[in-house]
Amino acid sequence: MSQLNDFTCNSTFNQSALGTYTFSYTTGDSGSIVVEEGTNMILLWYFAIVVIICLYTAGFVTRDSTFMNLGSMGLIVMGIFILINGFSILDNLMTRMLALVFWGIGFYMLFRVNMESYKESLD
Repeated sequence: MSQLNDFTCNSTFNQSALGTYTFSYTTGDSGSIVVEEGTNMILLWYFAIVVIICLYTAGFVTRDSTFMNLGSMGLIVMGIFILINGFSILDNLMTRMLALVFWGIGFYMLFRVNMESYKESLD
């Protein structure tokens, strides 16, 4: 830790787990650093899930494949986003599995809806 002046110092913190970490200054004082996940990302997840559910609901009610395709693409994009950013409360394997589940559901629904739409267009 390098001291910049009497009131500020510069230090490298190499902990990524959630929690509170206590540290001591050379003067005998102590302080703490709280590591927590940002709440803005959680709100983004909730909003994205609500939008995808609304798209699927609109697709089921109106029997329109466009809404279902948009919802499926939303799930695929969420899977990619999960794989890139991850979750701080899940380990790497669980993050990859969650991304795989989102991809699987998204690709399955995208394929299924388009195949049914294709069958209906042939009739």
